[in-house]
Amino acid sequence: MDEAIFPVHGEKQRARRVLIVDDDADVAGSLASLLQLEHYDVEIAHGPETALPLGAGADVALVDIRLGHADGVQLAAELRQHHPDILVVMMTAYASIQTAIKAIRAGAYDYLCKPFDPDDLLATLDRCFERLDLVRSRREAEEQLRHSRRMEALGQLTAGVAHDFNNLLSVVIGNLRLAREDVSASSIADTAVLRELVQDALDAALGGVETTRRFLALGRNQALTPETLDLRIQVSELSRSLERMLGEEVGLVVNVPETACVIYADRHQFDASLLNLAINARDAVAEREDAAGRIVLDVACIDLRDGSPRLLPDMKPGSYVRISVTDNGCGMTAEIREKALQPFFTTKAAERGSGLGLSTVYSFVRQSEGNLAIDSMPGVGTTVSLYLPLCASDRRAEQAARSEIADNGRVLLVEDQAPVRALFTRQLNRLGYEVTAAGNAEDALRILESGRAFDLMLSDVMLPNRINGTDLCRIVRQRWPRTAILLATALPAAALETLCEEGSDARVPILQKPVEIEVLAVALRRALAQCDDSGESVKT
Repeated sequence: MDEAIFPVHGEKQRARRVLIVDDDADVAGSLASLLQLEHYDVEIAHGPETALPLGAGADVALVDIRLGHADGVQLAAELRQHHPDILVVMMTAYASIQTAIKAIRAGAYDYLCKPFDPDDLLATLDRCFERLDLVRSRREAEEQLRHSRRMEALGQLTAGVAHDFNNLLSVVIGNLRLAREDVSASSIADTAVLRELVQDALDAALGGVETTRRFLALGRNQALTPETLDLRIQVSELSRSLERMLGEEVGLVVNVPETACVIYADRHQFDASLLNLAINARDAVAEREDAAGRIVLDVACIDLRDGSPRLLPDMKPGSYVRISVTDNGCGMTAEIREKALQPFFTTKAAERGSGLGLSTVYSFVRQSEGNLAIDSMPGVGTTVSLYLPLCASDRRAEQAARSEIADNGRVLLVEDQAPVRALFTRQLNRLGYEVTAAGNAEDALRILESGRAFDLMLSDVMLPNRINGTDLCRIVRQRWPRTAILLATALPAAALETLCEEGSDARVPILQKPVEIEVLAVALRRALAQCDDSGESVKT
């Protein structure tokens, strides 16, 4: 008794698509009839003009070596060029080794000599489709492997995020509940204890912000707030914190230039990057027992000329600042050095390192139009150098002008979340601004239409109802062009930084929540200064 074989439910056999290219219509028609009887999907072309477009829908092309005035071998090469996955089988009545070599060099997979037996043709096509199936299977396996690795990395990432944030939230929630109990108690709470509880909760919350920034920095999705930084001052001030962090067992030497050495970068990210490098250097020297630990922090202004190995393709030749952190620690092997900038790669124990330090430093430097280089030798030590562009004089003058603007004026705040709206209001009042708040765009427009004038509007991006923050910006720009605009969002700011008025390249500055009061102050001054200069809404 014959077995009945049924296809698995949901599976569909892949169609076998063949293109026949022959200038003889009778031969092409006969071949097509034969292959259709064997359940092939067949298309016919009589020359290169029709064959090239049809090649997109074919798996195998049967190409005659002579196509009237056209060259079949040349067509085979063009088919492979335009459709790399297609297999070409040459058909010829002039069989010779030279013909075969010529066809193979053109990219043909096989060839048939006319007249050929139908069984030979079908056997050749079977071999072609077996090869195509193997190629597809390999690609599918490779994609599954890539997907598996992506999921593994995502699992590692989410586990690390959950671990870090659960610890941070434990501190925040626990301390705030204790503070609430003390405040609610009938007796007067101990202000020193309350201060300690609130400070611990604040430190943990800021740690959560820093963790978020690190993960955003991995994809260069972290919104930076660049400003002019004189590294003579910045590095000297930071060195005091480094000395306390390194302790007495590690000697720290700091070299800064005598003249101004100014960059345009995010202060917070710059400080965090140097702290990361110093921590790595400290851990490296701790592994050596045969020498006293020593770390050198060196700042120098240099010229990177065209062709310099430190210049990446998107970096311009010119004046740069090199910030180097050198240690006499254990050093790195070539293999470790190649992997050092990969996210999650670390040679430290699990409780001492997440593998995000150097990768986030590199992301910050690249986002700041610079580069990072590592020079290391096992048993000798490591030097990590950051290359950042020297600040242009016009940027320094621009920031100096902004710093002279007083913190005052009338601000229209648009935020739908009541706790966030209350926080922004407190921050703006503390900075000296007069605040009028609205919970949605419709209320904000009614306030503006009442005739009240505002120097600046600060709006959340994600607003309820029909009009979101982006739409509100466009309306305010058109109707109240002298009102400066700032946006705020809890989403990654880089995903929204290209929001602009339709048909215009004007962009709206975006603040990343949570917004620290110092960052808010700088953004407000910048927006108001640009609005004063242009006489219209802020454009960056």
